[in-house]
Amino acid sequence: MSSILSRALVLLALPTSLLAHGAADMDCPLPSCVSGDEMEDAGLSMLQRRAVATAAAQILDEAAVDAVRAAKMERFLAELHAQGQCDDGPGDRRAASCAVENCKRCLGSGAVLMYDPKNGDEGFTSCKYQLPIKGAPSTYCGEGFGDNTKKAGKVEDCQCCRGETAVLDYDSSAADGIGYTYCKP
Repeated sequence: MSSILSRALVLLALPTSLLAHGAADMDCPLPSCVSGDEMEDAGLSMLQRRAVATAAAQILDEAAVDAVRAAKMERFLAELHAQGQCDDGPGDRRAASCAVENCKRCLGSGAVLMYDPKNGDEGFTSCKYQLPIKGAPSTYCGEGFGDNTKKAGKVEDCQCCRGETAVLDYDSSAADGIGYTYCKP
């Protein structure tokens, strides 16, 4: 968002440089002191300032929309991960196909599989929450914002994590209307 804001600020700064000559240099601010060419330059500069301000406002509006969308997505994922539908279980599951991805699907990008050999007869594997990893994907196992039901490889990712009978289910009303595709066993 900072790059968008800096683009808008650059656009807002342009009119000052455009007015560095012409009517801004005059000693007399009255219209009677200004020639026709200088009036046209001043009018053109005013139109340019208005156009640049409008473009800057549009960039800031787009940044605000993107920020709201990102906040909705983050809040939705936090609620989804709070449900904690992880596939914890007996034995050492850390090397199982897609086990790490399924753990991250459940508790986010920072989640890790932990094996405790002293828990039960064969030990026990648990998916433990840790802070999300900045820049890491936020969705796993074919899940994601929007309709992923027909995207290449997403069904296979889902079935790897949740079993051969797992399916992708798109809910257009999820995530405050952004829509979300769930991997359901």
